Amino acid sequence: PFATFAPPNPAPSTNPFQTPLPQLQTPTAPRQHPGGGANIFSPPPAGAGRGDVGDFLEAAVYASPLTRAVQTALLALHDHPSVAKWGMKLLQSAREVKANLGGLDSVGKYTGARIHEKAVEMIKGSTVVRAGEYDAAPLERVGMDSRDVTNDWWTSERDMDSEADLEERMRDFMASVMLGPARTVIVVGHSLFLVALCRRFLGTGYLEHEAVLSKSDLREKKMSNAGCMCLDLKYSDYEVEITRANFMFGSEFKAETRKRVRRNRYWKSMPLRDGAI
Repeated sequence: PFATFAPPNPAPSTNPFQTPLPQLQTPTAPRQHPGGGANIFSPPPAGAGRGDVGDFLEAAVYASPLTRAVQTALLALHDHPSVAKWGMKLLQSAREVKANLGGLDSVGKYTGARIHEKAVEMIKGSTVVRAGEYDAAPLERVGMDSRDVTNDWWTSERDMDSEADLEERMRDFMASVMLGPARTVIVVGHSLFLVALCRRFLGTGYLEHEAVLSKSDLREKKMSNAGCMCLDLKYSDYEVEITRANFMFGSEFKAETRKRVRRNRYWKSMPLRDGAI
């Protein structure tokens, strides 16, 4: 899933790699290439506003280092204006939550530049690429900052993320958002990661009576695969709080998770933080 974070009053938007932002004339929204290939950007429909497009074009792009997230980021955002100019950054703090012992879907295998290489190799091995229906060459040219994942960045298959581990990771992730130079950040992450983020940072500033999505749903339901959500953040100094959450581009909660995530004893152990840190 994508999460687009839009802090209300951060520092002026600048390039994460110290290059001036381009002068963007028209907000755009992603649409599928007619050939079923690359994601391209075109003017949004009339009336599209914040929560649908927002500051999408000026966002810095981050991704979980897990291969499936890197593949999603490459396929969906390789021709995003920010990525085309500055590349994307891998954040180990955005990886999926490891909620059980022995689970392998949240355990990594590669570090550093090899993460990008492996993601592209797997895309090249797909049926559509081998059939000549998709050109994967542009994905190889994407600049990818892997300095945060040069060592073993994952939780061991023999272990699971503890409450203390998640607390540290959520703080580390929010610090990356708070202290980063861009006003808006696009993060390609995972469903349980987003649930953990909402359980930790949905606070009293989230006006539930004005919101489309309830606190309980955000804290307990998984978002659909390739879903996209916009989160507004309020912060000052080292305090941060999610104040608004909206689905984007027709996204929704995963249908089969009508049974709440809280029924898993692991999530029952995670405390709710009803306020800023």
